[in-house]
Amino acid sequence: MMVINYSILARSEEQVQGINVSLSTEFEEGGLPASVTFNASTNIVVNGQDVYMSMGGDYNLEFGLFSGLSNSSFPASFIVELENKIKEFFDSIKASRES
Repeated sequence: MMVINYSILARSEEQVQGINVSLSTEFEEGGLPASVTFNASTNIVVNGQDVYMSMGGDYNLEFGLFSGLSNSSFPASFIVELENKIKEFFDSIKASRES
């Protein structure tokens, strides 16, 4: 007997401190995601120089932990706001699953 599991892919483009952030997650139909993958990149001017910054990784929703975090010089306040956007993303998925 063949069992087919359906997956849902959710994506969102958000802004954190004026920087575009891509959020995505995949989970089984009828369930909720366990983690969210994020990517951000931008060019900013620092002391008159154009500097490229990028960040990516995963956020574990159950434990509230970042993993596989790779970054290049984002301000610490960015992480706090990113975490809030990820939680908002999860809450919107959860709300849509409950309706």
